[in-house]
Amino acid sequence: MNGIWAMIRHRDYIPDKVYLVNRIGNEAEGERLMESIRFLIRSHGREAEIVHVKVDEKDFVRIGRKISSLIETEKEEGNEVALDITPGRKAVVASALIAAREKGIDHVFYLYIEDAFMADKPFPMIPFQIQHAIDLETEVWE
Repeated sequence: MNGIWAMIRHRDYIPDKVYLVNRIGNEAEGERLMESIRFLIRSHGREAEIVHVKVDEKDFVRIGRKISSLIETEKEEGNEVALDITPGRKAVVASALIAAREKGIDHVFYLYIEDAFMADKPFPMIPFQIQHAIDLETEVWE
């Protein structure tokens, strides 16, 4: 949640559609997160379609292919595409990054928090001076 909140606050990036990639067995948490994201986006005067994508977190090949397919579909429709890697597990993020680079994604967002003890706090409770909302695609790789 903090990653998307940071991109809205620090980057003024409010998505129209969100794919929540979530591991099988974690559906209840995913549903709660979807509602929180929907509320957050509405509080900024917008509506967003939120799609719950369930994956087997051990099947990195299938995850990469799924994310690649989602990116491709959105790009074919002429949509700007962003990936938030903040909450992801390393192997899943690695698969997603490979897909993102191959498909020419527009943004790869990451919220770096200097103090690991603050990382699990809600976004507004983390001092802004230790938060760094980064777009890897436009700031690092370009």
